[in-house]
Amino acid sequence: MTIIKLDESEGALPLYSQVAYHLEHDIEKGKIPIGSRLPSQQELSESFGVSRITILKALELLRDNGIITSKQGIGSTVIKAGNTRTYQSEGFSARYSKLGKKVLTKVISITQEECDAEVSENLLLIPGSKVIHIQRVRYLDDLPISVEHVFMNYKAKTYSILKTLRDNQSLYQLFKEELGLRFTYAEEKLFAELPSEENQRLLDIHVGHPVMKMLRVTYEHLDDPPTEFCRNYYNNETYGYYGIVSINLKS
Repeated sequence: MTIIKLDESEGALPLYSQVAYHLEHDIEKGKIPIGSRLPSQQELSESFGVSRITILKALELLRDNGIITSKQGIGSTVIKAGNTRTYQSEGFSARYSKLGKKVLTKVISITQEECDAEVSENLLLIPGSKVIHIQRVRYLDDLPISVEHVFMNYKAKTYSILKTLRDNQSLYQLFKEELGLRFTYAEEKLFAELPSEENQRLLDIHVGHPVMKMLRVTYEHLDDPPTEFCRNYYNNETYGYYGIVSINLKS
């Protein structure tokens, strides 16, 4: 039996996320066809060299994302090829710097405010609760490609630390080093919509030109309340994005 080696180094994704990635990759490539059953939990445990508890959490992740269905006594059946990406994602800056791109990030504002309905729903807060709001603009080769809004539940210590964020500084590195946050999972949704006047100005796009709106809810652990909610707008002429991801971002 071939044992699939997982990354157990410090900072790597949880083992169950890595298992879910490998299984979904095989599903997307057709190695595990839609309608077929996954190997048993015991077989998967032996193949990946992990405990059955880890396998159960990986299957739960795939099930939550609609990739498989499970029934007692039958096992897990593939019901669709995933549009989920459960991989370790590089940060924005690292990814595009490797491609030789000039990457810039400008901090527009860092404020505390009452959350709107969308923010409260995604952060599981009471409407009107106080949140931290960070607004930034991303640039590639001096062209604006995204307007990013980051929301977190307000805590005085968190706010004082995030207020130190500067242009071109890694937000996720600040989360990790100063706040001890290590995000492992995020759910993302994409929409097309017409931009607000502010987004037209910040993205330097024409009136009537649609933007891609991305909503992302980020967790430290799947079973914990969400830690961060992002509402981002992309110039879809210069930037493409997709996925629901488990992440370990660096910027």
